[in-house]
Amino acid sequence: MSKNKSKVKVPQKTYPTGPDFKGKFRPGEALVKVKEIVDSKLEGASYTQDKLSLWNTEICNDIRHELKGLAKDRYKYVVQAWCGENKNQGIRVGSRCLWDKTSDDVCYYSFKNDSIVFLVAIYALYLY
Repeated sequence: MSKNKSKVKVPQKTYPTGPDFKGKFRPGEALVKVKEIVDSKLEGASYTQDKLSLWNTEICNDIRHELKGLAKDRYKYVVQAWCGENKNQGIRVGSRCLWDKTSDDVCYYSFKNDSIVFLVAIYALYLY
């Protein structure tokens, strides 16, 4: 005679291996907020050396605060900004990082008026 033993299923511990579709960072969503912040701070402003550090700090902090409001769980945001005087010169900025192309993303915005050039790069990195 064989005894029929029922096996008890023990749930395995799980953790997210990536964001779900709704929880994924969307650069278009972020770009709208970044554009609002940068344009409101720098529209009509003129270049002065003394204000550059203040503008960079304020704009980066405001962008980080707004991005947290997007409620994208498990994302870390890195915000970089470059500001300079506009004398019709070119600017080239490069960066390099390791990332997962299925969950990480980047968003760029550039602002330019008669006296200021301002560039912002936002890196959204999913924390596993």
